Order: sequence, then structure tokens, then C-alpha cells
Amino acid sequence: MKSKFQGLGKGESVKKSLAHKAVDCDPMREVERFGKLRAIVNQFDPIQLLCLGAPDDEYDPEVRTILERLHAELSEDDVLDIVYGEFLKWFGSESVVGQKSDYRLMSGVIFQALVKPL
Repeated sequence: MKSKFQGLGKGESVKKSLAHKAVDCDPMREVERFGKLRAIVNQFDPIQLLCLGAPDDEYDPEVRTILERLHAELSEDDVLDIVYGEFLKWFGSESVVGQKSDYRLMSGVIFQALVKPL
């Protein structure tokens, strides 16, 4: 089993190498963060799937991959890039997900709720 610290360069501190990650060892806190992010994404329903009758867990894969990438060092524009990039990755094209600017408000809410408090 590999150590999470394996591969650190000489002189690089563990604190510095992990500082950019929103690592939280409290599983209940991560469940809470997942729930918050899911609620935000579902509220905005960016692909309009929930309004068509999709289940509440429709966006869970996107929520998981977005949450994995959120950390305290991010700006609102970084969050926008992450959110839009994940939706493009999961849904495949701009014709499905819309324009990046369509995600600005949702990304701002995500930033305020989940990144700024870190």
C-alpha cells in the first residue's frame, strides 16, 4: 500500500504538500459537505434533468468529482472552471451543458458555501 506522502520532493514539507487539499478526516463533515453541494447543484439543475423527472441523485457523480477538487486556495473563477469542467467531462459537449457563463451563479454559491469557509 502506498503512503499518501510518497513522492514528495526533498525538502518539501508534508504540510505544504497537503495544504492545497481540503482533506478532512471527519467522515460526517464530508457527508455534510456532499449534502450541501448536492443541494446546490440540484437547486440549479444545470442540465434540466431533475425538472424532467430524474432522481435526486442524478448529479451525484459530478458532485463527487467537484467536491474532491474543492480546497481553500481556490478563487471563485477557479471554482467556475472546476464546476464547468466536470459537467463537460461527464456530459460530453457544450451543446449539452451550455456555456461556461451559465455556471457562474451556481459556482459563486458553491464558493460561498464550501470554499470560503475553509
